[in-house]
Parts: sequence; structure tokens; C-alpha cells
Amino acid sequence: MKEAKKLYDSITNIDDRFIEEARAEEIRKAPVWRKWAGLAACLIFAALSVAAIQPWKEGTTPVPNPDGTIERDQDPGEYPPAGIVPGVILDEPDSGYQVPVLFNDVDASPAGEAAMVGLAQEDLQPMSAEESLRYFGLTEDVIIPGAGFELTGGGCFGGGYGVYMAEERGVYYDINSYVFTKAGKSVTLTLRTVFKNLLPSPEQVKNGPEKIKLTEINGWDLALFRYEDDDGTECVYTELVQEGVIFTVTARGLESDELAPALESILPQKEEIPEPRTAAGTVTHVDSRTEDIFDGAQHHHNECHDYITVDCGGTLLTVWLPGEAGSFSVGDRVAVTYNGEPATAYNIWPGQLVSVE
Repeated sequence: MKEAKKLYDSITNIDDRFIEEARAEEIRKAPVWRKWAGLAACLIFAALSVAAIQPWKEGTTPVPNPDGTIERDQDPGEYPPAGIVPGVILDEPDSGYQVPVLFNDVDASPAGEAAMVGLAQEDLQPMSAEESLRYFGLTEDVIIPGAGFELTGGGCFGGGYGVYMAEERGVYYDINSYVFTKAGKSVTLTLRTVFKNLLPSPEQVKNGPEKIKLTEINGWDLALFRYEDDDGTECVYTELVQEGVIFTVTARGLESDELAPALESILPQKEEIPEPRTAAGTVTHVDSRTEDIFDGAQHHHNECHDYITVDCGGTLLTVWLPGEAGSFSVGDRVAVTYNGEPATAYNIWPGQLVSVE
């Protein structure tokens, strides 16, 4: 098996000074409570009122190269720094390689949803599959078939690969997918740099696993969510962040001994981080929503306080505290302690949360 180069950083390597600052602040504790969507077949991404996203304000504006590809400058506020070390995807695993795979059973894919975005066809900058992978910092080697899978589909919305870019907004949509198939089974890898802080459904989080099980692959501690799709096929979903690029992986119909090598080939090796992990920062948003429930006779209004947003040195983490987020206020300094990678990108789920102090 080809080995990927080691990443020297990850989203969990929070600068020590933020941790020290959190320890020096007055501590407040809150109890911890318990539990993408695919691209819409229209010219907008699915809307969810709890996500207020302005993707054109995130990151820097990619600029075309003479060869037609696009490079992205590092955003000084981006954490971790931009610049993925090239890896190898879906390569042949070592003989006899086995990883204990642990699943978290859920009712459906815990993908996040974004605000509405109109896509103008004239803004599409088409690319080949190879060029789109280079845009995300990956090499052409990633599309070499391996482990019996072949790249058979995918692309950006509107057909083919590419990004949507306007002069005044920069790149405002860059979601690209790569579908690998083998004998009726598939692994779909989706990459993006915009829509960073997508929120899963509050109900999914509330009903999620009381304790999230983590699977260690190449130094990554991942939450693998297992569910059945509409035709009864078993699916596994996971998300992670590599140097500012969000990786979403959906596997359909794979056995455990096929899933582990597929995930291993997607992930570069990195240094293991001791558990639990702590991120320190400032609360920038407290969830405060009103639900209107009509029982057939009258309306019932309930206030919802399910999550807080914490700015950890430029990285925004959504920390889920179903029903308890109202005990925090904007401006509070907190230290968030949790296990594994964020269960979904930039989202700390209750089942992995140790404390918020």
C-alpha cells in the first residue's frame, strides 16, 4: 500500500495559549445532555434556518493559474493552515490488514444543511477530475483505481468538476464529489472548503448515541455513523477536516473488512493526539430558537437552546448541549473537552463531549 505523507497539523491542535487562557478564566460548568444532506437536485443548496452562512466571506479568493487550475492562498485566520500534504486514495491495502471498526447507529445520514445559495451557470469554472483534486491539495494519484474500486462518477453541481466563482465573491461554491464503485458497492468522497460550519438536525443530535464510539484509522479517531438508505442498503457516513478542506465519506454496501481499508487509503497518517482533547475560546453565539407546534387545537411555543458556537483562535466549533445552551452567554470564555475528531465537521456532539467549563 502506498503511504500518505504525515500531516503536521490537524484541527484539534489548538494553540496552547488558548488552553492556558481558558484555565485562567473563571470557570462555568454546564451539564452535558444526550443524540449533508446530499446535494439538492436544483440550483440551490438545502436551506436550514439555524445555519446563517455567507460562504463568500470565508477564506481567500482563489486565483487562476496559467494552466487553468486554481490556487488558494492561505487565509491568516484559517485553522489549521491551508496546504494539504498529497495523499493516496483507495489504494491497495496491505495483506492481512485489519482495523476494529465501531459503528454508531442512527436513523439517517447526519449531514449538515446550509443556507440557500443561487448558482449562476456563467460562474462555473470547469475542471477535469485531476484539476479539481489539485484545487483541494490532492494529487492525480488519488484517482488511480485501488482496492478493486474505480472512479465512475461525481463532479460539481451542473455537470463535470469545477467551482463557482464570481469576481465580487470569489469562490462561493466548490463542493465536488468522487464516486468509486465495485460490484454494486460504492464509496463517495465529497470535498469542500465553503459551507464550513454546517449543522446537523437538532433532533438527530438529541437522538444520537449517548456515547459515540470512535474508530482509530491512521491516527484519526472517527465517528462512523451507520444507517439504512431508502432501499435498505447499509450505509456508513463520516466527516473530517484536513487542513481546512472538509472530507465527507459515504460508503454503501461495504463489509467491515472492505470499509476499513477504503477509509485508511483516504486518510494520511498523522500523529495520534492524547484523549481527551481540549479547545479553548470565546462563545460567539448561543442557540435561541422558538418552535411553533400545532396540536390540532392550539399552537404551542417552545424555546430551544441546543448549541453554542465557540471561536477557538479563528476556528468556529459548534458545541451541542441540547436544552442547556441557554446557561451560556456571548463573550464567555470556555474550555471544551471532548474525545476524538469532531463527530461531524466542526460539530462536537453530546456523545463525545466530556465538559464545557
